[in-house]
Amino acid sequence: MSTQSFSVGERPRVIIRLASGSVRVVAGDPGTMVVDLQGRGSDTAIVEQSGDTVTVRQEERVWRGTVHVTVTVSEGVSVSASLASADLDVEVPVEDLTASLASGDARIIEVRRELSLKSASGDLEVNKLIGRGKLNSASGEVRIGEAVEDISVNTASGDITIGEARGDVRLHSASGDVVVRSYLGSDIGVVTVSGDATVGLPTGRSVDVELRSLSGSIKLPSPSGAPPEQRMKVQLRFKSVSGDFELVKTGF
Repeated sequence: MSTQSFSVGERPRVIIRLASGSVRVVAGDPGTMVVDLQGRGSDTAIVEQSGDTVTVRQEERVWRGTVHVTVTVSEGVSVSASLASADLDVEVPVEDLTASLASGDARIIEVRRELSLKSASGDLEVNKLIGRGKLNSASGEVRIGEAVEDISVNTASGDITIGEARGDVRLHSASGDVVVRSYLGSDIGVVTVSGDATVGLPTGRSVDVELRSLSGSIKLPSPSGAPPEQRMKVQLRFKSVSGDFELVKTGF
């Protein structure tokens, strides 16, 4: 086990390449990045600094044991991670985040500018996404609390759940279900093979729909009583082989 401290500037970055274990990024003081290593494989990890970038990595030829990495740094850090069977927990708001995981889960509190997140079998959870985002998961679930800008999500068998979305949304799931509890934007597209989809829209929207399901059902609410010229226009597309679709009204 070891702890190292580094002086960094206003835009620090951390790069992590890990085989097995866990990664946590937690809030710290501006100007300093602290890297703490625990676990039986911590002696195989190399920690290096180049400018405002700190790299934590394991050489492939000596991957053994588990390494638990805790990075303490101020908010606004950018994070890049390549993990095999390690979980990723980012508990501080970050500027950009790019991560690829094999079997680990990812839990992200906030991304301000750009997110790229991939996982084979792990779940992906993002509390708040202010900037643009792309998320891909094979068998894991994808959960997003709030998405402010454009976002695209692709899963094979995992479900997709979004609490609130405001930008353009593109969602694709093979057998997983899709739920968007409240969509406040103007363009949303959902594609499934056998998965069902539910989209919530505030009352008073004017919806231009293109809905197709070969064997699934389509359920729509009754029209709003607001004059057409006073309604915000929303383009909604749903395509599926056997999945059901339901459009529901929300209380906004």
